[in-house]
Amino acid sequence: MARIKRKNRRRRLLVTLVIALLFAYYIAVGVIMSYMNISMLPKIFALTLPSFFTGVAVTLLVLDIRYGTHIRRHRKTRKAVKMMLVMIDDVQFESKEKFFKYISRALGCEDGEINSAGRLFDVLCEFEDDIEVTFYDKDDILPEMKNFSEEIFAAFLDAKNTNDKLTVSFEKTTV
Repeated sequence: MARIKRKNRRRRLLVTLVIALLFAYYIAVGVIMSYMNISMLPKIFALTLPSFFTGVAVTLLVLDIRYGTHIRRHRKTRKAVKMMLVMIDDVQFESKEKFFKYISRALGCEDGEINSAGRLFDVLCEFEDDIEVTFYDKDDILPEMKNFSEEIFAAFLDAKNTNDKLTVSFEKTTV
């Protein structure tokens, strides 16, 4: 903590020194140019550019004093939490191809990479990020797709038992 305060003091001192030097330059150039017999445009540039940089330096100093650098320090130490939410409803179970295409995209795989319940299980077990999968309206799945859907549900539930970062839930949206 003392080292961080020391760095902050050094940076504030440096910004203050820059402001003082720019201000001294501004005054010196103003005095020298007032005695020179040149057009007004170079005088304007010579006086406005340093004042612009002085304004920027003052703004940085005020922001540093007001907010400090502790904001950036905490941002670096904060751990990024990655969580994937996947929502699957009964419409995705219209055909095997439609489901596998949807789940491949939802899990960030290439099209065709997941083409069976076994491959789905393997992909789910290999995930390192947290995944929350919610199935909606599983009772509304077409009768001809019931066996397929049960196979998929079993793959998800088995993967849940293997991978602690996988959460599987079932919800009903229709009454």
